[in-house]
Amino acid sequence: MFKEIVEVADTKMNEETKMMFFEEIRKNTMQDENLFFDAWKRGVKLIGEELFYPGTPETAESIWDLKPNCKLIEECFDQLSRSERAFLANLVSFYDDETGAMLAKKVGYPASFNGLTMTLTYDYRQVLIDLMNNYTGW
Repeated sequence: MFKEIVEVADTKMNEETKMMFFEEIRKNTMQDENLFFDAWKRGVKLIGEELFYPGTPETAESIWDLKPNCKLIEECFDQLSRSERAFLANLVSFYDDETGAMLAKKVGYPASFNGLTMTLTYDYRQVLIDLMNNYTGW
């Protein structure tokens, strides 16, 4: 889709218009990344900062400073409530969809978005909504 937009831009826009077009795309992407990062920090705070590394929500400058510690998460996963496990599986899936899927299977809900969100608190659901609305890739 993006390639098609670029091709249209190349054929129908003058240089100044192209620059404005791509600057707008860059701004929107940066805004989405910032909104994703804000939602990610909220999620990290809700589920537990100790499960992410190398930084904290207060010190992190990017999502790379708050990566899920998948090994630690797998070790303590069964100690969490079912709702916490479902939320954490969803969070991890943004970083690593294979590990997120493996964790989702351990939750015991139907393997669907609805199955993994039906018992979440409002705060958990809101974080996931914000993450999905602003996801531009890890």
